Amino acid sequence: MGPLESQVNKDMQYTMFVVDETPYCFWGWDLQEKNIAFLNYINPKYFEYIAQVHFENLETDNKYNAAISLRTSYFHGIETLFTLLCAALQSPHCVFGWIQKCKSEQLRNMVKKINLYDKNVFNKIGLEDVTWETISNNINLFAYDSIERLQETRESFAHLWQRFAHDFLNDKNIKEYNSIKHGFRMKPGGFSIMVGEEKEYGIAVPEEDMKLIGGSEFGTSFFIVEKVRGLENEKNSPHFFPKLHSINWNPMSLSHSLNLISISINNIISFLKIINGVDPKSVQFTRPQDKEYFKEPWKRPVGIVSFSLDHEIYKEQIHKFTKKEIFDGLKIKTTK
Repeated sequence: MGPLESQVNKDMQYTMFVVDETPYCFWGWDLQEKNIAFLNYINPKYFEYIAQVHFENLETDNKYNAAISLRTSYFHGIETLFTLLCAALQSPHCVFGWIQKCKSEQLRNMVKKINLYDKNVFNKIGLEDVTWETISNNINLFAYDSIERLQETRESFAHLWQRFAHDFLNDKNIKEYNSIKHGFRMKPGGFSIMVGEEKEYGIAVPEEDMKLIGGSEFGTSFFIVEKVRGLENEKNSPHFFPKLHSINWNPMSLSHSLNLISISINNIISFLKIINGVDPKSVQFTRPQDKEYFKEPWKRPVGIVSFSLDHEIYKEQIHKFTKKEIFDGLKIKTTK
């Protein structure tokens, strides 16, 4: 189906779509031209540029700033990738409209559904089953003479996007990203964990006898808030406690991820241009020459990825104030 589902009052046009499960109707003039213009605005090489610039600074005095920039850009990149991917699924003829209306929780819900092979993912590109494999098969329109090369390419992108989805949906990663982008509420630097057998009770194990089980020079430490244990299921409970959490990662791996994100975004845009009437000969689909590069971001494991030693707080340890008691304690008058 083309972008114009109907025309009213001469040149007035509209197109219908859903964002996850929420319906919308978008009105305007020259919607197809505006959709193509929007796609032309997007620079697929931006994340590749970010990767190159900050990768070069990982051996300088600014290495921690460079590492944090790579981490922030990685989260920004996978969010951009999945936004365009889901817009291509649900509103290929009005990408800019879908993106304007999509909320973060809707995007994550869609990615989660695709991960779980949920059959209730509405799409407008004719997929009976919406999986990373079927999405990749429809979007990566490489013109190879070799069927084997084409299948290898599509499978590689499908596996790549699935692995990115795992990071995108990880709750600790979401909290880390929010801590970075909203005022740098974190401390840069990773952590290491070493263990050793105590030969005499109460006497510390000598450092030379300790064994490293995992760690990284790079990562972040940040505070999150969690509901007091035992009250997690209570709706709108006002009782929380702080918890320090640390995450390890490898900035070189993030740099390679950003290169693959740039390539993926390029291919999604090329697909969208074709489906919007652009001559296929004028767009380009790209991939790493060596299929092993698709695995490059995961070739440098840090061993221990996340860690927290903070105390838990349970409902038995607190006085369970009501909201009214909290207001009264703050001398705040309410009308409720």
